[in-house]
Amino acid sequence: KVHPVKEGRRVPLKMLMKKLDILKYDSHTPFNKISPQPSQVKILLKQHVGIPAQPIVKIGATVKEGDLIADIETGKMGSKIHASISGIITHVSEEVIRISK
Repeated sequence: KVHPVKEGRRVPLKMLMKKLDILKYDSHTPFNKISPQPSQVKILLKQHVGIPAQPIVKIGATVKEGDLIADIETGKMGSKIHASISGIITHVSEEVIRISK
């Protein structure tokens, strides 16, 4: 149930920001349409709660963005890992997979 004096307890946002002394941080930030185009990425196989994903690719394999590169055992808790860029697998270990364009 809503408290009967809810409306009377409301504080204008600008007043709250002034009391918290954060108005100095309130500025317009232009949107940057440039997206990063890395030539190499290092993808960790333990990015989550659960077991680390197991690599399913080999060094020298060609992958496309979105391809599955590491999987988890059936019945185990974890996350599948996909390639974030297209390229060639240059390093594979139990902790990390490196992809270069």
